[in-house]
Amino acid sequence: MTSTSPDEIRAEIEATREHLGQDLDELSERLSPHRVAGRTAENVRHKMSDAGNALRPKVMAVTDRARTSTQQAATVARRQLDAHPQVASAVQKTREGAQIAVRSGRSKAAGNPGAAKALAGGLAAVVLLLTLILRRRHHEVDVIDVVDTGHLGDPPADPA
Repeated sequence: MTSTSPDEIRAEIEATREHLGQDLDELSERLSPHRVAGRTAENVRHKMSDAGNALRPKVMAVTDRARTSTQQAATVARRQLDAHPQVASAVQKTREGAQIAVRSGRSKAAGNPGAAKALAGGLAAVVLLLTLILRRRHHEVDVIDVVDTGHLGDPPADPA
């Protein structure tokens, strides 16, 4: 039913304005950059949490496998040292000597940091050279095995 009196028309226009004002306020609230950023951040947090929860069992499984492998390696090393007391003694002496060298190096480094840096660089170079030499020797052994046996890693054939 349409209003015909001017007062009814004015009242209807005011009601429509009020309703439109509320709709605009609601739209402004929904589309404000602050609110959009907040919703986006919340969505990202939720997705990251879900991803973390999905990865947690896999990370725990890998960690457990690594822990088990480390424990097994330590057990084998202890058994080898127990089986060879001379090696265990040499390892202990080397450990003690290294500890003494570290303590001595620290005290000297405190007095002369420049020399300590130079020494560390030289030590790193020596370790690098030793690593390269050992790798090359290991490679040469593999090459000799291939030449002797025709197969990498196989023991030489028994001539008898």
